[in-house]
Amino acid sequence: MATYGLVVALAVLSCFVGFALQITRGNLVHLRNGRQPNARAALFPDIPCVPLTYAVATWALERIHPGLGLAIVVAYALASIAVRAVQLRRARALFSHALKYNNPSIQ
Repeated sequence: MATYGLVVALAVLSCFVGFALQITRGNLVHLRNGRQPNARAALFPDIPCVPLTYAVATWALERIHPGLGLAIVVAYALASIAVRAVQLRRARALFSHALKYNNPSIQ
């Protein structure tokens, strides 16, 4: 049972990093379009679906090859979180630059 707890915790962490990235990118779009940067992220479809998907994938992979399912899903989760964290860092730097210079032509 601790296996699924770890998987669900990683899935929720992945969701929250994704939410932060989604909000930052949304704020960049708002600035490009001359609006106030007040973007939001929808929590509903991701919070129940992503952890459930991670747990089902772990279960299915464990049924196919015991001991390997957890390793695959955890590796995927960590890689996903790392990639999104790097993207978030870049997006926040771009957003900060755009706010500082009030530049609507952000790429």
